[in-house]
Amino acid sequence: MKPMNILCIPLDPVHDVGIKLISAELSKHGHKTELLAPDLPIEGIIKKASSDNYDFILVSRTLGYGIAELLARFVDQLDAAGIRDRSKIVIGGKAITPELAAELGFDKGFDEHSSIESILAYIEGRTIEQHSAATIKIKKNIPASHSYKFHHQEIETLLEQIVEKTLRWSAGKTSPGIKRAHLRKELLNARNEPQREQLRTEYNLLCDREIVDGNTHHQFPKGVRYVSKDELHNLEQMLTSHTSNHAVKIQHNDRQPLVFKFLGSGCPIMDITHGKICEHWGIDGFLIINPSWEARYEGLLEGMLTHENDGTITSLENIRLMKHWLEPSTLLTVRAHRGLNTPETTLLAGEAGADLTKIDLVYGSLGAGTDPERLTVDGIES
Repeated sequence: MKPMNILCIPLDPVHDVGIKLISAELSKHGHKTELLAPDLPIEGIIKKASSDNYDFILVSRTLGYGIAELLARFVDQLDAAGIRDRSKIVIGGKAITPELAAELGFDKGFDEHSSIESILAYIEGRTIEQHSAATIKIKKNIPASHSYKFHHQEIETLLEQIVEKTLRWSAGKTSPGIKRAHLRKELLNARNEPQREQLRTEYNLLCDREIVDGNTHHQFPKGVRYVSKDELHNLEQMLTSHTSNHAVKIQHNDRQPLVFKFLGSGCPIMDITHGKICEHWGIDGFLIINPSWEARYEGLLEGMLTHENDGTITSLENIRLMKHWLEPSTLLTVRAHRGLNTPETTLLAGEAGADLTKIDLVYGSLGAGTDPERLTVDGIES
């Protein structure tokens, strides 16, 4: 396919970011593009459009009062100058629809939610399935496009040495966190109550008093309580009484990085409500962050729990609740590198159906205050 000669016109006093992105993307694909400055007089634009044989003239304009008449006059002037005989005229912008574009005399119209891929396909004469204001989301496979190939031999060698030394150093080492994770796995698979009681007793011996009191006597740290039945009922009523909306697409193209956001208000109900709003606006995934006080204790609390400070308690029940109400296409990540419970948090994340667990040994040690030796042993086990 031969490269197209394209003139990009921001026919707007200030809004030219979109047309700049489109121009840059078209150039990346081998097309010749010229981008005019915003808010040039119509006469100057017509003169420029007449100066070369452009295959396409792309016009960007946000629709407002009197703008439809301005665009119709602009098309008439292009027609009078003979430019319509050799160039296709395309309009895009907020409130533009294909029907309105045709009514104003344009060859094609793109709305504010159109992808750059769809514009590129039109320029190149290809067909592409389009969704207007919404798109059906598919869960992304994060490592699918990564090769793990090193482009610097010395860096690869040094990292291999660091990994080998670390693995040799950690061999045979254990911690209370690792022992608890093994006990928790047995607890999850226990078939009878006497077995569960014995395992729970062993688990409690490896926990701090605050965790034992919470799980055994429901005496939680200050500000922590169970999520109420009314709160769960109201959440279900709210989320099931509305038809699920397809998410809009916020990336300009599929090669852009994924968009993740923290969930860690302290309240899983609030996290889910926030998450559903973000899903509608195209979020790809969430990272559940735990509270600082949870990181200081040996052992994890159980149950659907809320508390009054930042960070959401990463109990099995809380993770399951959030996973249940988020869309199947949404990636859910649980932070596990902050504190003394990395192996158990990783286990519970998997049991609850989370897609990813984040274990950053360097940040967890230097930025979050966990003993680096302990976190390294726990992280490798995880």
